[in-house]
Amino acid sequence: MPAYKEFILKGVATVMVSYSSLNGTKMHAHKALITDYLKNTLKFQGIVISDWMGIDKITNPPHSNYSYSVLAGIQSGIDMVGKGLALLNGTTILKGTEATVDKNTEVVFNENPDSKFMESNKFDYAIVVTGEKPYAETFGDNQNLTIPAPGKLSFTWFKTVDQLPMNVGDSSYDPLYPFGHGLKTKGAS
Repeated sequence: MPAYKEFILKGVATVMVSYSSLNGTKMHAHKALITDYLKNTLKFQGIVISDWMGIDKITNPPHSNYSYSVLAGIQSGIDMVGKGLALLNGTTILKGTEATVDKNTEVVFNENPDSKFMESNKFDYAIVVTGEKPYAETFGDNQNLTIPAPGKLSFTWFKTVDQLPMNVGDSSYDPLYPFGHGLKTKGAS
């Protein structure tokens, strides 16, 4: 996996685990690759994230034992589990956490913690929750073959990792796709 090593040396901060399997073991439960190879051999120090609902693929049939799947994923080296809103079942992640942990466990909530907050506390564990707008596949194909909103890159897409770091305005700025590249559309009539 030479590409991983190169990106890790360049400072990549997150790796998302694949839906695939290797020799019958789902990647989300593959400790030998996530912890032993990625974290220990390649010295990756960032956050390993599950693919959306990929954690559910650990069991057969999929989705049959979510608690087992999360435990197997975390024990294999996943740091953050991605899951759809169906998991919440009418509650919040905070309320679900508070209801699940031991009564003697202190749960500390901070909607936007900064590094000073994190460093000033001696946390044993952290649950990090992020959100993003749903992808197109969540709602299926657009039957009118229209694009509802322009799709513009909010970042620069570099050609090779040798170009990193790359910033708009740099004298060497030569991206594969520049910041703001994307579709321009008219609204559907």
